Amino acid sequence: MTNQWLLATLPSMVSIACSTENSTISPTSPQPAPTTTTTVQVTNGYGSGTATIGDSVFIWSNPPVAGTVFDKWTGDISGLKYPNEWKSKVKISANGLALTATYKTVSAFQFVTETTNGASVYYYAPANYKGVILPFHGAGGSASGWIGTSIENESFVRYAVANGYAVVIAESVDRTNKRWSNTATKTPTSRTSTRFWRT
Repeated sequence: MTNQWLLATLPSMVSIACSTENSTISPTSPQPAPTTTTTVQVTNGYGSGTATIGDSVFIWSNPPVAGTVFDKWTGDISGLKYPNEWKSKVKISANGLALTATYKTVSAFQFVTETTNGASVYYYAPANYKGVILPFHGAGGSASGWIGTSIENESFVRYAVANGYAVVIAESVDRTNKRWSNTATKTPTSRTSTRFWRT
């Protein structure tokens, strides 16, 4: 009985073996390389292009036109570090980024200008202001550097006013070297003495 079973199955076993030997194994198809870059689209600003996924890049808004200030970024803002600032770092996601700079209309205002001890002072206080911001110029600068000569500085000042802050822009009395001095003009006589600083 066993011999008969072997004789019956032997032809099929030989056929399977021959089929296996003669078959051709197809090589594995190469897998496509993972995508490492994506597109960044910035509307009303700068920073559009191709970027590496996972990297961080900077984006900038266009300068605001007269009567407006930068408001915020809209779109894919989850990766933005500072969504309410005109310049921000953003982390690139695998799906790409589409961001739009938006602006808001503000009421026109003019700084009041005065000269104190030979130095210029500009100030403006909106009604019911929240607080006072005192911008200072760098060495060799002047108060006018915050108004009309630097887009970044002027945008900051106008944004502050638009958001309810008073702004007072002073400059150093030393108009020769245009530097601030931290030399005390009065020597304190006790711990509670008021210290005056030349400005």
